[in-house]
Amino acid sequence: MAETGLLMREYEMPHLKKPLIAIILAIIPFFVFLGSQDTVRVNGVVTADNRFNILGVVLGLVAVGMAFSILKPSASGTAARKALGALAGLLGVIQVVAAFDVVRMDPWDWLLPDRNLPELTYTRLGPDARPQILVRPDTAEGYSGALRRNKVLMIIYTRSHMDYADLCHGGRYRVDTQEALGIPDFLPKEEQDAIVAETERRRSDPPSECGPRQTARQMGSLVDEINRDLDASVFLKEEYLKRAQAQ
Repeated sequence: MAETGLLMREYEMPHLKKPLIAIILAIIPFFVFLGSQDTVRVNGVVTADNRFNILGVVLGLVAVGMAFSILKPSASGTAARKALGALAGLLGVIQVVAAFDVVRMDPWDWLLPDRNLPELTYTRLGPDARPQILVRPDTAEGYSGALRRNKVLMIIYTRSHMDYADLCHGGRYRVDTQEALGIPDFLPKEEQDAIVAETERRRSDPPSECGPRQTARQMGSLVDEINRDLDASVFLKEEYLKRAQAQ
């Protein structure tokens, strides 16, 4: 039986060579650009960005042709060969469509999602680190008010970041949105209602354009501010609960 299995593998490998080559050809243009690009900027804002990857067209069509020769009824081959041939054909079609810029696909954005985003300068604090925050009055009410103000700004900033990321960066959020948008359920009901009312009152319209300066703010320094507020909220919660339980 072992010899039979070995013979089958030795038989299959040469037959898989062609579909594997077709897959590789279809993938290469995702990482190698050879063509033309036309970018129009108005006041530093990109208003048009058109690309044509001739390498993608050529190799995509070659991959589709190889896939067709593998999948045609008269062609012999194993199920694995046919499956890989179908995958090569699909990738080839996608590559041709992407080459004409009908859809924009850049695998580098999947592998390195932050490569074109501003560098963040703030690192979240560890569980034992404590920010330096002075709250007056040093009472449960004082910390409750500080938590409310902190959460209102955090929600406003997070919504702004998310709106811009949705418009300009494919929904790439750089903060823990669930944590940032959550209403503190340990606060008195009137404080929770005040947070909701204030954030709704100060809700702004979503952005309508993208640009380097907006990206530096919305995807960079604003993210640092949100993360600072998140760390501050952990400290404020601890101090508030200590004082509230002592009353």
